[in-house]
Amino acid sequence: MAGTDTYYSIPDKPVYNNKVRELQNDDPSNAETTFNPLVMRILENIAAVKELADSALKLSEPRKIGNASFDGTADITLEQMGAATSGHTHPAQTDITGNAGTANKLKTARKIGNASFDGSANITLEQIGASSSGHTHSNMKAATASAAGAAGLVPAPAAGAQGKYLRGDGTWQTPPDTNTVYTHPTTAGNKHIPAGGSSGQILRWSSDGTAAWGADNNTTYGTGTASTSGLTKLYTGTGSATDGTMTQKVQTEKLNAKQNIKRGAVGQNGSTTTNPWYKFASCTVTGAHEDRWITFAVTTGYGDASNTIGILTAHFRTNSTKVWESGELKWQVAGSGIDPTKFVIAYKNTANTSCAVELWVKIDSGYRYYHFDAISEGNRSAFGDYWTLHSLSAAGSASAPSTGFTQIASTVLTLKNTAAYTHPTTAGNKHIPAGGSAGQILKWSAAGTAVWGDEGVYRSIIGIPKKSAWTYSSTYKIYRYQYNLTGNWLNRAVIPYGSNYDSLSAPIKFYGNIDAIDMETTEPPDSANSIFIIIL
Repeated sequence: MAGTDTYYSIPDKPVYNNKVRELQNDDPSNAETTFNPLVMRILENIAAVKELADSALKLSEPRKIGNASFDGTADITLEQMGAATSGHTHPAQTDITGNAGTANKLKTARKIGNASFDGSANITLEQIGASSSGHTHSNMKAATASAAGAAGLVPAPAAGAQGKYLRGDGTWQTPPDTNTVYTHPTTAGNKHIPAGGSSGQILRWSSDGTAAWGADNNTTYGTGTASTSGLTKLYTGTGSATDGTMTQKVQTEKLNAKQNIKRGAVGQNGSTTTNPWYKFASCTVTGAHEDRWITFAVTTGYGDASNTIGILTAHFRTNSTKVWESGELKWQVAGSGIDPTKFVIAYKNTANTSCAVELWVKIDSGYRYYHFDAISEGNRSAFGDYWTLHSLSAAGSASAPSTGFTQIASTVLTLKNTAAYTHPTTAGNKHIPAGGSAGQILKWSAAGTAVWGDEGVYRSIIGIPKKSAWTYSSTYKIYRYQYNLTGNWLNRAVIPYGSNYDSLSAPIKFYGNIDAIDMETTEPPDSANSIFIIIL
């Protein structure tokens, strides 16, 4: 290497450093003389400058240009940036959504008055059903015999036409009929019962809606037989029916055949009181949700029969398993001699099969009988024949109701309103007072109240006493006249002040009671020139 000039370009730093190492390896003993520390420092500085120059070719931190990342090492395109070239074109729009800020036409047309408006054209007042501000209306169009009228303004009535009415021809007219007297129609269905007639007469049809009075025609019918229609002959005895005549006997037999009478009687036929229980009715139900009821008129044939009577109702119901659900034995009416505890309803269940019910009465006094007459019976919705009534006349029956039966004693119906009635004592509700005597009458005492008293004496006087006989009362503003009758003075007869006494005519009514209260001690006034006739 000595005596030879060797030049090195400055490539990138790693290559240069490697070259330095090669020279050192070729002649390690001359390394210090060939590359002394100063030279080495120069070379290192040159490498550092080279490194700075290299970094200027690239940004240490890339930047965004549009949509592209740019660090200076390569070009970027408009497409990478998200921009269009200057000569680009847009494709046709095929999908429009959302709302535009402005448009030439509304997407959905709207109603303005009567018109549909979408903004594509103008609309008029006529289209929306409006009139211009200066519009006018015409009067109504009159109707004729062949043409209908039209709506419009009512023509103005003239002065003085306040009692007229607007007619269909558009003119104001006076009502054609001002007669308000009711005239009753005389057509059929509106005619009155005719006047006249006499006792015993009847009305018979005369024509449509018309009747006339006439005699009642008696019709006589013969007695009916087996071959001839007629009246039924009623015999006083039972009779017979050998000739086909409907006799009392036949009527009784036919009626009995139609009756469904159910009754029973149980009781002691002796003085014994042992085995006092008697069954008088029974019923068995084999269905679910079934109701049975029966009502009896109960009487007894004993000394206190008038008190031992009543109306008794039995009712029971089964549940879904065909056994007893509820029931009772209730006295709707019970006399004072009825002991409800001695009448029971008893039942026995057979699960899912039946419910047997019995009615029992306890007769614990000798010779007593109870009679049970069925008034009615049925199920929940209809009448029917469901109960069996029992009769037994014996010296005792059973010591208790049937074994295995559950017993429920009867009860007495409690009325909803048992409050005692209190008669009102206000005016209009008061009674005629007690007391009084023959000849007395009731006199007003207070509002709605009267008392017994003697009837007032009423008299008529024929003839007018002379004017001087009348006395004027300044207190009561009346004239009065008194007349003596059998030693006593009659109550004052009065005539209102201001009457013309000279023109009065008989009779004048005098009224009042003759008693000591109205007695006067002075003589009666002079009645000359007057004639009096007292009408008793």
